[in-house]
Amino acid sequence: MDAIRIRKFGGVASIVVGVLVAGTSIGVNDPLAGSVGVLCALIGGASLYDLHAAA
Repeated sequence: MDAIRIRKFGGVASIVVGVLVAGTSIGVNDPLAGSVGVLCALIGGASLYDLHAAA
């Protein structure tokens, strides 16, 4: 795997994990976990955007 594919996979994985954490935090009513999940998803999105802009 080259570096671009690894970063792409990491960005997508970060978005998926962030959405899952944010979704489960709604079920257990934990706003801190929801914030962390949203932040994780935003970081993954920013990573993918940065990767797309650099190409």
